Amino acid sequence: MVKGIETYKNVLNSIKETDGESPLNSISYERVNFLKTNFLSEKELEYNIREKLGLKAKVYSIKINGEEIAKVKYYEDYQSLLDKIKKYYYPKVQGDVKIISATIKENIEAVETFDYYKNTMDTDDILQKLQMGKC
Repeated sequence: MVKGIETYKNVLNSIKETDGESPLNSISYERVNFLKTNFLSEKELEYNIREKLGLKAKVYSIKINGEEIAKVKYYEDYQSLLDKIKKYYYPKVQGDVKIISATIKENIEAVETFDYYKNTMDTDDILQKLQMGKC
């Protein structure tokens, strides 16, 4: 369930822009009234529809020094990965040291692309892949 018709319309427009009108024939809605419920966000609704219909979606290719190592569903996942990479190195600092800032030497970027959600990875899996040197 989503709150309001605008969320629904925004998702349909997004799908129409990337996949045309054909997939829209498989989608319908029914108006209901609920006082309290957990509504899906626009992002969650679009994710569910694209996944169920097997459509490509906007995802983010994580590149290190220009080489793709993985894809994530959302830009927030990329930001979370950067934080996890930095935290991975924090315990290696010895002594009574306060870390003021941390930077990553490699050029890591997220590039918007279109792919299937099944081709994306969880940030913990990507971090493990990096730790094992499989990139």
